[in-house]
Amino acid sequence: MYEPDILNKEEGKELLDIARKTLERLARGEHIAVGDYSEKFREKHGICCTLMKNGEKRGRAVSGLPFPLLTTIDAVVQAVNSAAHDVSTDELGDIMIEISILTEPKYISVKSNIDFLRHIVPGNDGIVLHYGIYESYLLPQDWTKIKEKEAFLERLCEDAGLEKEAWKECQKARILCRILKD
Repeated sequence: MYEPDILNKEEGKELLDIARKTLERLARGEHIAVGDYSEKFREKHGICCTLMKNGEKRGRAVSGLPFPLLTTIDAVVQAVNSAAHDVSTDELGDIMIEISILTEPKYISVKSNIDFLRHIVPGNDGIVLHYGIYESYLLPQDWTKIKEKEAFLERLCEDAGLEKEAWKECQKARILCRILKD
């Protein structure tokens, strides 16, 4: 799914092609070459790259930056590089690449834990959870495995290294809306 204001279908295909070529070069131990790409790829977006093999996440499968710190092309190359370290040339044909282009995270301020539950739209929202120095994020596609809002927030806490109930004390979170994927 692509939002026209971020990438159109052709640009999405091109970005996946770039990710595939990057993965193949890395698996062969070759240098990554970033060429001249469209202006759209020079815009900054948060990126998440997931490598899948036989329907399962592969190795350090998910990597990226949920915040728009790098250009789209640089973020994709960096994310593939981070996720691809243990991919061999023999399995390249079995690896599926999913790139999520994230809208800029928007802060929500909550006065109580019940506010979190009111703001979350399952299946649509990814969430970055902040708790002191701890932080983690889940993408909208993670709702396919986690159905309940409270379980989603508990998983965020556990991923950040916190007790699963810590979200109830958290006063700060960002909602990642309309994550895009192929």
